[in-house]
Amino acid sequence: MASAMYNNARQAFMDGLIDLNTNTIKVRAVADEDYTYTATHTAMSSVTKYALSTDYTLTSPTIVDGVFDAADASPAFTALAVDGTKDIDGLVIFKFVTDDAGSTPILYIDLGTAVRPNGGNINITWDSGANKIFAFNNA
Repeated sequence: MASAMYNNARQAFMDGLIDLNTNTIKVRAVADEDYTYTATHTAMSSVTKYALSTDYTLTSPTIVDGVFDAADASPAFTALAVDGTKDIDGLVIFKFVTDDAGSTPILYIDLGTAVRPNGGNINITWDSGANKIFAFNNA
């Protein structure tokens, strides 16, 4: 699965309902065994998080020329134990409101290489290239 934006997020951006600078934006770890990206998911209640993980709130968000970035998360997930044989295969960026039912999934990020928790901390280092976390452009 490639990384992709959720349909509802596209509409929410166009309607001015998501503001990456002022809203609480979080990231959730997901395992392929528990969650399959579907473009039509409209709420985080459809996105099962990796067992025993806690969603991480992004800090220092920036938008420059249509490119969204935030500070690296070090650690993003603290002392995360392995869930059987499951790996973390993806991340979901979302607008947090008060609970999963009211929170909007924005972007699914396919990690490409799975991460196996081992009880230690897991850090997220965002891409330092031109598109950072994600970009609204045609490049």
